[in-house]
Amino acid sequence: MPSRWQDDAWMLEHLFGHGLLGIAVLSAEDGSWVRLSPAFCRLFGYTEEELARIRWSDLLAEEDRERGELSRLVRDLRMDPDNSCRSTLRMVGADRVTIWLSLAITIRPLPDSDEEWLLIQAQDVTAEKRRQLERRRRDLFLGLFMDSGGSPYLISTSSAEGVLDFVSPSAKGLLGYLPEEMIGRNREEFYHPDDRANRRLHPDRDESGITSLRRVRHRDGHYTWLETTTLLLREESGRVERVMAIGRDISDRIAMEEQLRANERNYRLLSEQAQDFISRHSLAEGAPFLYASPASLPLLGYRPEELIGVPASSFAHPEDLPRILGFFKNQLVGAGSPGSIMYRYRHKDGHYIWLETSSRLVCGEDGKAQEINSIARDVTATKCYMEEIEQLSYDYTLILNAVSEGIFGVDLEGKITFLNPTGAAMFGIRADGVISQPNLAFMHQAGADSSPYGTADSPLYRAIVHGEYPKRQEVILWKMDGSSFIAEYQATPIIDNGKRKGAVVAFRDVTSEREIFRAKESAERADRAKSEFIAIMSHEIRTPMNGIIGMNSLLAETELTEEQRSYTQIIEQSAAALLRILNDILDFSKLEAGKMTLNCEPYDPRALLETVVELFQGRAREKRLDLQIAVDDVLPQALYGDESKLRQVLTNLVSNAVKFTEKGGVRVGISLWDSPNGLDYLLEFSVRDTGIGIPEGKKELLFQSFSQLHPAINRKYGGTGLGLSICKQLVQLMGGDIDAHSPEEGGTEFRFRLPYRLIEGELLPYRD
Repeated sequence: MPSRWQDDAWMLEHLFGHGLLGIAVLSAEDGSWVRLSPAFCRLFGYTEEELARIRWSDLLAEEDRERGELSRLVRDLRMDPDNSCRSTLRMVGADRVTIWLSLAITIRPLPDSDEEWLLIQAQDVTAEKRRQLERRRRDLFLGLFMDSGGSPYLISTSSAEGVLDFVSPSAKGLLGYLPEEMIGRNREEFYHPDDRANRRLHPDRDESGITSLRRVRHRDGHYTWLETTTLLLREESGRVERVMAIGRDISDRIAMEEQLRANERNYRLLSEQAQDFISRHSLAEGAPFLYASPASLPLLGYRPEELIGVPASSFAHPEDLPRILGFFKNQLVGAGSPGSIMYRYRHKDGHYIWLETSSRLVCGEDGKAQEINSIARDVTATKCYMEEIEQLSYDYTLILNAVSEGIFGVDLEGKITFLNPTGAAMFGIRADGVISQPNLAFMHQAGADSSPYGTADSPLYRAIVHGEYPKRQEVILWKMDGSSFIAEYQATPIIDNGKRKGAVVAFRDVTSEREIFRAKESAERADRAKSEFIAIMSHEIRTPMNGIIGMNSLLAETELTEEQRSYTQIIEQSAAALLRILNDILDFSKLEAGKMTLNCEPYDPRALLETVVELFQGRAREKRLDLQIAVDDVLPQALYGDESKLRQVLTNLVSNAVKFTEKGGVRVGISLWDSPNGLDYLLEFSVRDTGIGIPEGKKELLFQSFSQLHPAINRKYGGTGLGLSICKQLVQLMGGDIDAHSPEEGGTEFRFRLPYRLIEGELLPYRD
């Protein structure tokens, strides 16, 4: 027979697996789920596997996240004598739905262990919470009206037969009655006789939410117009139990509408036969149409009845709307004087016409504005004509003011009709100072021998006045201050209906062009002489240097003392350094003269790196430096390019890296990248060292010719300062770019990238 303990365990297991109460066990240390009951998972709308992957903190709604934090619950449970607590928390279930859970939480230690578990029992109380919130909102809403006698709304409730059982305190202000004077009486007692029959309740109809107008008797005997919304409160059987009515006083609006209707009758007598478009507008937002004359049909394509109630602003062009609103705003506040405004208005077929509108405010006896009256006429043709004239004038002025040539016009008498600012500046005069001046008095011309012409003998004057139109040619023109300039000019006749009216002359100052051309020729001659001198001198110096190197090699093979051998080594090192300087100068001269060319052939990029690095392995071992190679796995075995130029750049960069690094190492790498600018690939070479780095603010000097970062560096390491400049020009010659930076951990990293294009499976250098 099973023991009592077994019965209890079976019962607990049955409740955990099949009970309606949600049960979960949670680790107090890390918040992981130990066990979840099916009922607990159903509360959140998850399966047990899905819920097991979600943390406790992620189930808490934002509003209760702090209050339901696991560490806070554990702290409160440990402080409680019973190690248990109750709490109601908002939590988030599947599809981010918020639910309210009533939680009973207990903390218990595991036997023979320091670990603690939380036993959580959960019950869904969402429906009850929502009912509480709804009651609270409803009570607050009714309380506002119960406590306020100055509300503009009259709220009342009655039986289905109309007997009032509640009237809000606002009845005193709206109708003159105290609430207790109306309660117990039928609401129809207060209606105007004409409004009673058609305001009775029809229980078989769904009239809830219907808004209607009715006249209600004031305590002093007059009637007040109320706009009332009726709500029917029904029992479960559908029978109307109570009726709630919410009304507001609209007597002023009814009176205004009656006045407007009277005004409208008068307007119709005047406007129906008028050719102009006459309209009346409300002061509401957008100025809705209250009346539109029959002229709206031929003018805008709308029948008058189609416009009534439609905001007038909705037809205005969006670009003109702010100006229109500003105009009417000034009219409303009395800041604007009576006048008219022109704007674009949309026709029914979608195109815009130009209207010129005059408007005035109509005020009531109290002086307050009631509506806007407007008269509009179509001025599209006039506006288009004005815009065409303005555009021609604007274009004419814009062209004259913007061109870099001087332009002036003359009539047949030689009088200036116009002169643009550029031409006036060339002659050193004011443009308006020569208009209508005769005989071209402001301009003097000289011949090829610099001797000035008389005004009547000037070829330019004869071309303008007598119709002798020369081709474009150069002359010397004299300014008003006595100075001269070389000008190129051309005269063009002005002919109207076959008659010559004058001419237009365009001219430009070419003095600077001639000076620049002469300076360019002089600079090119000097540059050619310099390049030839450098080339000749380099070759001339190379010949005796080769002799010195050869004789020093022969001398080193003879029997020498240790001191003499060290002298030959110094001679060998100095000669090699001098040859490197000569080679740099020659390369720099070729690059500067644009005579360096590329020779593209297949090469192995890995072998290239290995041969370059091998040159410096001995020096690296002497300095105990780690010299490494890193090659991208996807790099092709063969590329097309100028291997010798690449070797020259890499050799220079690796040489500098080894020279300027005293400890650590140098890493030389090559990788292949997708190009971000539309080319197929970028081949990137990098040389990184752990040496002295780039001093702050000296990066811009790296690639300048004959420059060193610091005099101390030049004294210690030597060099011409041409190496990196040549590297940059060679990389640019190959279509790439090069840069350098100092990483945070120290040293220097040089990178240069060359564009390559994939053609028939082979990477070829990119060329424009």
